[in-house]
Amino acid sequence: MEQVAELREEIVRLQRVLPDAEELAGEAKALRQELDDSQAEARRLQTRIAEVTADNARLQEELCSRQEELRDATKQNAGLRQEVVNAQEECRTWQQQAADLKADHDRLEEQLLANDQVCHKMQHRMTELMDAQAA
Repeated sequence: MEQVAELREEIVRLQRVLPDAEELAGEAKALRQELDDSQAEARRLQTRIAEVTADNARLQEELCSRQEELRDATKQNAGLRQEVVNAQEECRTWQQQAADLKADHDRLEEQLLANDQVCHKMQHRMTELMDAQAA
């Protein structure tokens, strides 16, 4: 009998805690769902992180390639600038030579004109001398 009384007390006690246990079971189920959702979100984020990491690696590779192209273009540009400087220097040299040749030409033309005048005077003088000799 005593066992029956103890069992009844235990049943009464269990009936009192049953609503709390059911509430806790509901909370546990909700927490489990929240955990499952969080794990699914974590997997989705890990996938996204992997995608972003792959994109980042690709972009880093592209950046390195572009930087190399830029270095090459900079070297080429420097070479072209040097060619321009050399061509400008050569042009100045040719211009100076042209100016020197023009000055030589002008000087020679003046000499030719002076020589022509001297020659003309000499011819005139020779003609006078020949005329005087003939007379």
